[in-house]
Amino acid sequence: MEDVIIVGAGPSGLFLGIELARQGVKARILEQASQHHGQARGTALQPGTLEMLSRAGVLEPVLARAIHVHSVNVCGPGLVSLARTQLAGIDAAYEFECCEPQSLTEEVLFERLQQLGGEVELGIHVTALEDHPDHVCVHFVRADGETDSARARYVVGAGGSHSVVRSAMTAPHLEGETYAGHYLVADLRAELAVPPGESTVVVSPEGFALFAPLPEGRFLIFVNGPEGSGSPSHELLVSLLEQRVGLPLQIHDVRWSSYFRMHKRMAVKMGEGRRWLVGDAGHASSPLGGQGLNTALLDAADLGWKLGLVVRGQGRPSLLESYVLERHLSSQQVLDISDGIHQSVMGLVEASREGVLEPVAEPDAEIDLAASRHRAMLTIDYGESPLVGEWCSRPFPPGPTPGQRYPDRIRLQGPGHHLLVFGSASLHGFGERWGSLVEVVDAAGLDPARAGVGPEGLVLVRPDGYIGYRTGSNGEEDLRALEAHLRTYLELKEASLVVEPVP
Repeated sequence: MEDVIIVGAGPSGLFLGIELARQGVKARILEQASQHHGQARGTALQPGTLEMLSRAGVLEPVLARAIHVHSVNVCGPGLVSLARTQLAGIDAAYEFECCEPQSLTEEVLFERLQQLGGEVELGIHVTALEDHPDHVCVHFVRADGETDSARARYVVGAGGSHSVVRSAMTAPHLEGETYAGHYLVADLRAELAVPPGESTVVVSPEGFALFAPLPEGRFLIFVNGPEGSGSPSHELLVSLLEQRVGLPLQIHDVRWSSYFRMHKRMAVKMGEGRRWLVGDAGHASSPLGGQGLNTALLDAADLGWKLGLVVRGQGRPSLLESYVLERHLSSQQVLDISDGIHQSVMGLVEASREGVLEPVAEPDAEIDLAASRHRAMLTIDYGESPLVGEWCSRPFPPGPTPGQRYPDRIRLQGPGHHLLVFGSASLHGFGERWGSLVEVVDAAGLDPARAGVGPEGLVLVRPDGYIGYRTGSNGEEDLRALEAHLRTYLELKEASLVVEPVP
């Protein structure tokens, strides 16, 4: 019997395989396609996601070949700038987006998976799943037509919006809405006078066009247009883009194009029984927000450490139950962000139609910064999760709270929990009790305010880099409160104390 079968080898399936491998669990990954695609699809990797990729050891190849996007310029016809949003100052390790074709991101993830001993089985079409008390039976057809099946303790659907894993759940549909209108997407070259390292949104009475830069001087473009099927013609793409930009354009070397609809939808539950969902199997958002790929990777990051601990017998059932709540919270936040961006763009289109489109004279710096941090995936908040908490032996200073991202998380290495100990403290055998589950870190080189505590305090950072628990001091009572929290979802194992100074 397999521990975990992942159905789908897109970004979320590959990254989940990586995260499980880092937890010491090898997953079997089944992919329906017989070969890897070469399409652009999701291209934007937000700053918060880059931090997650860094911790997983897959970021360097992305940084080396992706376009680093530092700003978004919203323009009217003729490329007259209306407003420009900067990513500088968002308090992240990487204050830019990385833009590259999804196929390249998948290559990096696949290479990392192989380094960790994982593989992908191509040409495997999963046809049905049967639930049993202690496993799920997965039925599939191989590329040569041979039928087969496999059993797994857990099955994860990572195969997109038509997920067979989701189809037999109590609520098998993605609930929400489909945006009005029809849209086209294309990976192409365009002679466009825009600064390097900048995404450009153009609005006009006819609609909008988004130009996201890609390596090799290419763009991924989104534009509203007529309903259609297959690949739109070259003439149609040129006509739609010139109408919106208001300038003649040289469009050539169209590598991939398609018609599509935009959605704001998510699954009622991201998990049920022994089935779990990640990526587009669980949600769909407007691509104008650049959130979809990132949400998929964050799904994998959240489920990976939890499923890994449960499979290893070191996590209680409540650990997996928290995935449903946490990803519902996160998906709703992301859908709201994407919807806000979508509605803003469409509002500018309407203003252009009414002849009242004007440049923003003095943008509000505080509002712009908050919006940039939201879009950068830095403000996901699991504060309502039962996996987070605090013991207030003394007041906490301003700063991140339990359930929020630890700003310096990339300085913490390894796939487990980290306990940051500020000030001198006697841990009374904590390491011997919790061992490899929680790595104790001498936090002398870290700023306690950025961890949300004073000069003395304990801060538990989860494997995904979010603050799980904090105490106002580091005395015996604080330590007992922390350990009581850990016992709600972890199983005790004996090991030795590890203290790692932070550089």
